[in-house]
Amino acid sequence: MARHSAALRLTMVSLILSLCLLGILSPSVAHANPLSVRSATDTHEGCIALDIVFLIDQSTSMGGDSATAPNDPTDQRVEAVRWLLGRLGYDSLFLCPQAIHRMGVISFGGDLEEPVIVDLELAETEIDPDPAAPIEQWQERREGLKKNIEPRDLDSTDIKLAFAEAKRMFADAPPLGELLRRRAIILLSDGQPCVRSLGCIYGQYTFPVSKYMGELRSQIERDFLSDLHGPAESTAIWLVALNVERPMRPYIRGTWDEITAAYGGEVIPLSSNRADIPDAFFAILRQLIPTPPVKEIGCGPVYVDPYLESATFHVFRDEEDLRVSIEYEKDGSTLLVQDGKGDAGAMGLEDYAVDGPNEMYQFRRPEPGRWSVRSDDCERFVAWFEPLFVEAYLKEPQEPLPLCDDPGLTHDPYDPHYLSYEVVEKKTGDAFPGHPDYPLDIESVISAPGGGVSTMELYHDSGGVYVSSEPLPVYQVGTYNLTTRATAHSADPSEAELLQIWEDQGSYDVFVTVPFTFVVDLPAENQTLPLHGGLVGERLALLPLQLGVHLADRAGTRLKPVTVLEGDLDAAFEATVSAGGKQEVIVLTRDSEVPDSFVGQSTRLDSEGLYQLSVGFIGKHDPHYRLMATTAQVSFRRADSLWTRPLTYQALIALVSALLACLIAIVIYMRTNPVKGYLIFERVGLAEELDRIPLSHGLRSVTVKSRELATRHPIIPFARIRVRNIAGEAEGKRSIAVTARYAENGQIEETLTDGGTAVPIGFDMMMYYKYRE
Repeated sequence: MARHSAALRLTMVSLILSLCLLGILSPSVAHANPLSVRSATDTHEGCIALDIVFLIDQSTSMGGDSATAPNDPTDQRVEAVRWLLGRLGYDSLFLCPQAIHRMGVISFGGDLEEPVIVDLELAETEIDPDPAAPIEQWQERREGLKKNIEPRDLDSTDIKLAFAEAKRMFADAPPLGELLRRRAIILLSDGQPCVRSLGCIYGQYTFPVSKYMGELRSQIERDFLSDLHGPAESTAIWLVALNVERPMRPYIRGTWDEITAAYGGEVIPLSSNRADIPDAFFAILRQLIPTPPVKEIGCGPVYVDPYLESATFHVFRDEEDLRVSIEYEKDGSTLLVQDGKGDAGAMGLEDYAVDGPNEMYQFRRPEPGRWSVRSDDCERFVAWFEPLFVEAYLKEPQEPLPLCDDPGLTHDPYDPHYLSYEVVEKKTGDAFPGHPDYPLDIESVISAPGGGVSTMELYHDSGGVYVSSEPLPVYQVGTYNLTTRATAHSADPSEAELLQIWEDQGSYDVFVTVPFTFVVDLPAENQTLPLHGGLVGERLALLPLQLGVHLADRAGTRLKPVTVLEGDLDAAFEATVSAGGKQEVIVLTRDSEVPDSFVGQSTRLDSEGLYQLSVGFIGKHDPHYRLMATTAQVSFRRADSLWTRPLTYQALIALVSALLACLIAIVIYMRTNPVKGYLIFERVGLAEELDRIPLSHGLRSVTVKSRELATRHPIIPFARIRVRNIAGEAEGKRSIAVTARYAENGQIEETLTDGGTAVPIGFDMMMYYKYRE
């Protein structure tokens, strides 16, 4: 009954410890979802660094001699400790890079000149591999440390010596790092002290065991703080008991139960001294530090789920010659690794370690699907499958967001902010791409400060980045809480529930903003502006188009740019002027005369008609101001009056030029081949010359008007005479055409030839032409 009570008490203490560790170190939050979801990973808010000391019983009974069967024929007391050293490195590499573990190993016996040997000094054995360094660097250091842990024969079993050395080891280890450090002692022994110098004879009960155990308990209580002092101050103690040949006596077992229970540990009796030893170590480790869930496996299928950064197989065999292989079906062929060899590259084997009968296979980015474990004898090994899922961190938003309190809007359409996560490997930080056969479904539930709840989906953007399809709500001031979960289908086809890959609890803040905009001062909407200047002064030059804007709040009050804007104020606004199928881009700069205005000039567009002005904000502004519109549009016209149009003056110049050309042509024409000689008037039949009119004026055509006729030739009956040269020399004669109008409006048209026949022009008068050289 006492034994059963002790076992029950041990079970209750272990259960309470486990619940405390899970409650304090590994909080997780469950959220309602219409889909059935099973969790792939636990969420751990903090990491723990270990100072762990192994006390290895290296008495003769452990390794065996000619008189006794060995309690540890495969040296698991050493090989399992070597394996655990590598597992602590795995924790620092993948789970908690900020955790610097330390490990001490003390081999003890008794009745020898050197009954205690320090294989690894706690203060000098920092297990802190660099995740960014090549894995070979850690492998080299790991194997170097393991070589210090050796099987020995140290005669008898004086456990008090080992605990005394453990006290010294903890005292010599200085504080390290900022994480919570937890101390632990793991005693690997059959639990029964036997010191020959105190009367112990193998197989006889002459040794004062009860006295020794009482002294040991007092020593432990004096040197180490119990579990009542909390995980940061106490030292957890476990006993892994090898009891094949000689089970512990009841009162020895009872004492160990009481000691380990008081120190947050327990006694783990092993029925097999081979594969069970590292298996027990693994169970202890999972109680000491936050560890993702692992699965005990054996021969048969193992479904490797998608989005695993690594998949680790821990195989604990009872003999080194037992063959265990790990296989994967791919593209109709079987890939296989055994003893760390085979299709290692194709299967992604990144790390392999063997410690006697214990093996560790670590595959990086394993292919999801059905894997298998096979062996010659499936009853002779214990195996654990340890999947490590990728993690995700909140990429955006990283800073508080500005408020958008416009009615009917949940976000600023001109400055939207999106939720984004990046899925990465814990060890390297490298982006983890999605699986096309197992798409990642990411949903975020957002709780607003006022109690409103919204849900948004995230889509795969590029690499490992997932972005929300809708902008984040920013319609209230305060803190918005996020619960984001990523799920995918399991690789196990029989698993109907969705697999939760990761979950994140986050938040972002929204702060008060002042809405502002910018107003176009020049030109005004629908205004008509001249295109060219006047003839005098501007000389019809193309007039520059003056542009101007200013900042204003929602009420229209002008704002100072130095208060609202950031960066280069002379690069905050860009204007585009369009007309006649052409456009010009102008950067607006601060007006030297009106500092709260931004001005510029358009000097290239010269077409009349409709103009479009678009001013865009391209600068930066103080986040406490919110831009209500990123562009402003203005339509206006440009047109010239009649006397400011260059075309008007171009037409006048062309007309004058044409007239001048015509005048010159006429002058040239009139001066070419001029009329020479006289018109002679005589009495008919008397050959009496009455008068003559000279025609030699140097012109092709000569007109004698009425005044001249009236004053100079009153006898001539004409009111007007016009003479023009119509021919050059023909048969030695010249001809002219005479058009004469009588005073009574009668008219004659005659052609006279030099020296030709005279033409009658009156009752007693005739006219003829006489050429003169």
